[in-house]
Amino acid sequence: MLEKERLRLLFENGKIPNQDDFWEWQDSYFYKKDKIPASTLDYDFSKKADLVDGKIPASQLPSYVDDVLEYNALSDFPGNGESGKIYIEIRTGKQFRWSGERYIQIIDTSAFQDLLLTKLDKPSETLTRPGGKHFIPLLDPEQSTKKIPVNDLKKDFFITAPALLTEEEKTGWRTQMNGGWTTHTMSVAYILPPMADQSDKNTWFTLKGTGLNLNPANFSVSLMTAAGALAATIPNSQVQLFQNGTDLIFYCNCSSLAEGEYKIMISNGTASYITGTSITVSSKLSQVDLSATQWDRKFYNDTSSNLIYGRGNTCVFSTDPNVKPLENDHTFITSLVSKPIIPENSDFILRGAINLNVYNWDTSRDPEYYFGLVDANTAPALTNQASPFIRMAFNFYALRWRFQLNKSELLNTTNNYDAATFANFSFIRKGNTMISSITVNTGTFTEIGTTTQKSLKFGMFCQNNTIKTDVSAVLQELILL
Repeated sequence: MLEKERLRLLFENGKIPNQDDFWEWQDSYFYKKDKIPASTLDYDFSKKADLVDGKIPASQLPSYVDDVLEYNALSDFPGNGESGKIYIEIRTGKQFRWSGERYIQIIDTSAFQDLLLTKLDKPSETLTRPGGKHFIPLLDPEQSTKKIPVNDLKKDFFITAPALLTEEEKTGWRTQMNGGWTTHTMSVAYILPPMADQSDKNTWFTLKGTGLNLNPANFSVSLMTAAGALAATIPNSQVQLFQNGTDLIFYCNCSSLAEGEYKIMISNGTASYITGTSITVSSKLSQVDLSATQWDRKFYNDTSSNLIYGRGNTCVFSTDPNVKPLENDHTFITSLVSKPIIPENSDFILRGAINLNVYNWDTSRDPEYYFGLVDANTAPALTNQASPFIRMAFNFYALRWRFQLNKSELLNTTNNYDAATFANFSFIRKGNTMISSITVNTGTFTEIGTTTQKSLKFGMFCQNNTIKTDVSAVLQELILL
């Protein structure tokens, strides 16, 4: 085979190469599909690396390429390692080098992984993507992962999402959905009055309960029939809201409502609540004339007094030395009890007022006065015979009155020197429930108890005092159902 220099001479300008010259030129080159003989290559093949199971043995790698050795646990590593090798603990994925004395971890990435998960608030569970759908991870209260398909991210997601929250988180959810207003679980303990006249007039209703701190922009109050149908929506202008969460007041003209039982539905912007108790609307409410009420009296030692009497809808007590000398002995000296005014098996509302005044005093000795309802079959006696009742007393160097409904804790209110105290009260019976309420200058106090449908009177029971004292009770209104 001719060399390239001689071939060039055969094909100089003006020369005519023959057939042998042409094939000399062709044979001096290799076609792309031809195999090149190893003898023609200028390379020392003794230096090539041999493959073992498809891999280059570590002995044939350059010195700067590390050998990677894998063991299940660090305890399985050789007692003395070799420099220039990487040792991997399969169980943890950690990498080590031999320092000449001990194994040193090259880098620990677990802390970075934990930090990344914390920063992203990302569940540690690997999320699958069946069918190519992407999933949104949520953590339920037990910290297990829920996967919500993106395609299902509609209204149903927002409805079901609170089920993944704790009770504390649900409160925050409701608050955010209600414009930042706190929305605890609503409840109503009682409604006053529990009955209303169907006549063309406004009736004010008072609701006492919890969770009634309503957002003025979102709330609503409605009346519902016993069957759960909407009967009337109360305009927000007729509702008085309080921020204490326990009170709500509204008024309604019940003339357009059919006779029957109505419950109240309250919405706080994110949830609705229907009261367990109800209002009775009736055209059969009967107003009792109390102006001709008659009274029975009982005095200490069966004496008599023109200063202590019952007349019409009013009963009056004034300390009278003729009944018993004024002294600090806590002796009941007067019982004033009306004739029966509430018939058997009748629901009712009885409203009234109490007045008390003490003259020229510097200290007092805790005299007590009781006002309330008495069994119609009970004869007047010198003791407190009322149940339920209101207890009133005064003591020390200021007119500090203590009111008590039945046997509950004392309810305190304070007046100035030489000033009379005044309070409104009400007793309401509906079925076997009795509601007792009193309003003084520090607020309204209410107690609920059970009762019977027996016939009732009204009574006032007074103790002796060391200084001149006037006490009176006025029966302002009695409505029977």
